[in-house]
Amino acid sequence: MKGGSGNWNIVTASAFYNTTLAKGNSDTDPAAKGTSDDQGDPTLTFYDNIVNTSLDSGDAASSASVAINLPTIGDSKGSQYTFNLTGPVTMPANYTTVSGNGTPITSTVLYSTQPQAVTTDTKPNTTGYVTADQVTDWSTIRSVVVSINGIQPNTSTGRIALTGTTKDFNKQAGKTGTLQTIFYGNGAKASVNPTGDASIKITGTSTIKARYKYTDNNGDDQYIYLDDLSKTLNDNVDTFNNDYPTQLDKFSKDDQALIPTGYKLVTDASGKATPTIVDGTGDGAAEFGQVAQYYYDGDFVQYDLVGNATTQVKFVDDDSNGATVGTPKTISGTPGNTTNWNMGDVPTGYKLATGSATTGSYTFQDDNNTPVLIHLSHIVDHSTATTTRTIKYVVDDPNYTGQVPETQTQTIDWKIVKDEATGVSAATPQDAYYQQTVPTIDGYTADKTIVPQEGLGAVKDTDLPKNEDVTVTYKADAQTATVQYVDDGNNGAVVGTDMTLTGATSGTRRTGQRTISQRSMN
Repeated sequence: MKGGSGNWNIVTASAFYNTTLAKGNSDTDPAAKGTSDDQGDPTLTFYDNIVNTSLDSGDAASSASVAINLPTIGDSKGSQYTFNLTGPVTMPANYTTVSGNGTPITSTVLYSTQPQAVTTDTKPNTTGYVTADQVTDWSTIRSVVVSINGIQPNTSTGRIALTGTTKDFNKQAGKTGTLQTIFYGNGAKASVNPTGDASIKITGTSTIKARYKYTDNNGDDQYIYLDDLSKTLNDNVDTFNNDYPTQLDKFSKDDQALIPTGYKLVTDASGKATPTIVDGTGDGAAEFGQVAQYYYDGDFVQYDLVGNATTQVKFVDDDSNGATVGTPKTISGTPGNTTNWNMGDVPTGYKLATGSATTGSYTFQDDNNTPVLIHLSHIVDHSTATTTRTIKYVVDDPNYTGQVPETQTQTIDWKIVKDEATGVSAATPQDAYYQQTVPTIDGYTADKTIVPQEGLGAVKDTDLPKNEDVTVTYKADAQTATVQYVDDGNNGAVVGTDMTLTGATSGTRRTGQRTISQRSMN
């Protein structure tokens, strides 16, 4: 009432309901339709608020339950991603009233791996629901039931927060997840929000810039940006088309004018320039013809420029008739000017030849610019190794109790030379396994009389001979013995017929009442 004053009675309809909001990383405050940027914080938060708008302080306190179905791919709300809780629901400590905080809220919060069905029941079905302390994997929870008693008139619970995220958050651009709530108040049949529940849409754009690149006369890389060729694409929606110019005359006049004096666009023999894509952030390079992804942002479409005069800097192998090592580097400049160059580290396995360096400068001529050669030689490593031949002596006779010849060990030292550039190694023996004469054992014959000399030639170090074991085995010789009966009373005259026994060394035979050792048979 302009210029005046007065009192008005405000009359509202009593209502008992719930309302929802959502907040993504792009939202300053919660909203009915939240948004999140696919390159921002992956945290997603949904809110539910139970509101009692009765103004009559004499009305009885109310009770309510709300079943909250979390966004799930393929649900009845058409969600395009699955929202996963990262922890329990956060309940406000006190009710909200017109004067501020009200009394403390006492609530029961239950969780289920299944959604709540929409029915006309007067209370939610809590079969299979558990409390927070019984949840072992929050990502499996698909619905939540919040129950509260004692909600006073003209009071609300404030924001009940459900915080979580979605798998592969930064790959979900263009997709929306929508909450579904089912409200049960004071014994009334279940109701669903007629205006729809809150949602969060994940969005994102990627900007791919274009630029020239060239190396200046000091050897430093320089870039010139082509703003008119920059593209901003909607992630998961727009295709990154290769419609960039490939001929100099197809660039805008302004872009052509940006090429520094003394430089030109790199082209093939037909005059065609092929742009390359440079990963500007290290998380993956954009690809022509593909739908834009979050990691395209910050990448570049690049055209190379070279000076009107060019030559190459390259490593050459002096130990291999001057063969080129690695990839030569092209340097360019303008005639009469000097360009600094830097080839970086010496290739693995090589060392600089005397007088060579990996950095330098080059002054360009009008023509006949000769290559810069950096001379290398191979790194050669020297090492040693030792192999052994062990000669063991074994008597194949359980009856043998005599001495066995001692085991003999022979060694060969090897000198190993490895070429680090080629990876080829050679091992040369410094000695040989010399011939050994096999010791004799009386009454036994060895399976060999000598262990022959073994001479070894040069081999690759990977083929270095293994340690050897040589076993010499002795077997008992065949033996015979004659048994005679003699008459001690007749000066030892032989009585009867001789008996001949056969066997082997260390063996025994029994005749009459005597056991005769075959070692003594002869």
